[in-house]
Parts: sequence; C-alpha cells; structure tokens
Amino acid sequence: MDKTTVKVASVQLNLKQCFTESSFYAFIENVFKQSEADVLIFPEDISFCLAWVKEESIQSLSLKSSVEKFTSYILSRINLNKMGNWISEPKIERVIRRTFQSLTKKYNKVAVAGSIYVQRPKGKYNSSLVFDNGEFVGEYLKQNLVPLEISWGIKGDYNSNPIQTSRGNIGVCICYDLNDPNVCMKLKKNGADYIVAPSSGWRPYPWYPFDRKTECPQIYRAVENDIVIFRPYCCGFIFPGLYFQGHSMIVGKYGEIIKESKSIFKQELLSWNVVLD
Repeated sequence: MDKTTVKVASVQLNLKQCFTESSFYAFIENVFKQSEADVLIFPEDISFCLAWVKEESIQSLSLKSSVEKFTSYILSRINLNKMGNWISEPKIERVIRRTFQSLTKKYNKVAVAGSIYVQRPKGKYNSSLVFDNGEFVGEYLKQNLVPLEISWGIKGDYNSNPIQTSRGNIGVCICYDLNDPNVCMKLKKNGADYIVAPSSGWRPYPWYPFDRKTECPQIYRAVENDIVIFRPYCCGFIFPGLYFQGHSMIVGKYGEIIKESKSIFKQELLSWNVVLD
C-alpha cells in the first residue's frame, strides 16, 4: 500500500496587537511565507492579537494607548463573564475566518488556526478552526477548561472526532485537554493520523519554573496512543504583564522529543514529516 508523507509545523507565535484586519493578515502571512510545511498549527489564544481590531479599517494606535485601554477595561469590570463576552466578540471570529481562508488558498496549505473564543447557540467556547486550501473544514471545542475560562463563562464540549483534511485526519485538542488521557485516546480510536494541541503557556513572568514532568503530558499521550503530537505555544509579551512561555514541542510515538523550541521569547517554526497510511 502506498503511503503519503506530510510536513507538519508547530508555530511558536510571538503574539502582537493588530489593530486592523490588514495588519493581522500581514502578520499571519509572514508565517505562511516562512514555512514549507503542508500543515501549520498555530497556538491557543491567537485571538488576543485582535482584542481591539477594526474590521476592514486602518487606524494607527500607540502601544501606550492600547495599554491604557486594557488597564482601564480590567479595572472597570468586576463581572468576569462580561470579559468572556469581550474576548469572544463575533468580529474576531470573522477576521480569523477571512484571514485563514484566504491564506490557505493562496499557499495551498492546511492550517489549524490556534484557538479563539467563540459564541455558539449554546454558549461561549474555546474553539480551534481548521482550514484546507481556502475552505473551512471543521471545528474542535475545548473540553477541559482552566478555572479562569470557567469564570469567563466558557463552556466545555465533548466531541473527539478528528477533522478530515487533504493532509490527513487531524486530531485536534486544546492545551489542558492533553491532561485528560481519554481525549487523545478517543481521537486516535476515531482515526486521527496525528494529534495537534494548540496551547498558550501563560506565565506570571519570564523564566518562571517549567516542570517538564508535569507540564509535558504530550509525552505520555504519544506513548499511550502510538501517535505523533505537535504542541505549539505562544511566546513573549503581548501586553506588559501578560507573558507566554514558549516551550513548543514535537513528540514522537515512543515519547521521544523530536524537536523543541530553542527560545522562550522568539518566534520559531518546528517541522516534522508524518507518514500517513
């Protein structure tokens, strides 16, 4: 039987504020230009780049003004559910969809667009949207939430079906879902060729202790399910006081670390070939 090889890349993304849709498009396109991979996996919370985005408009805002707006917003809100509504504004999803549909078509790639907070008929969710050569092909909703997400009014979902693409059946989960052995087990059982886990990696400050034994469940999940796992993280500061750790990784079927990011501050692309039966 013939086998197909696809190159998959974990994108360690150095998040930045994009105040217009065009600036976000240029920011993401730079990743597409740099990578020769067939599949690009972006990290969790990519929507933070679009906190103050203006759809189809160009507006220049200074870093100082953005920090002032963010601080004022936090200080003036006590109800965290309202913050959940803010981070799941529908315009953010519209910008993400237009950007990734256009770029996957232009570069003939598959992209897992990290994760964003979305509003659905039954509530707010942490969602990972998948695009294939200009087409939206599926969505995964995070199952296991962190306490902050719960305080924001985010809900969990329990669908563990891989998303079918032209570059294999992608088993998508989001960050904390890796701590639940059942999520990856169901993804593999349902036909995933490889698993991707967009993650954010928030830390109180740079060089905060990183415990490889407890913070790399992807190593155990890879061994348990005989499957390669790609885990991209965000890195660097997006706001003063909001820092992401890096530590992106690709883990092989035997739990071996195939590739790991070299920096906790800089953007990196980690690629590996996956053989599809």
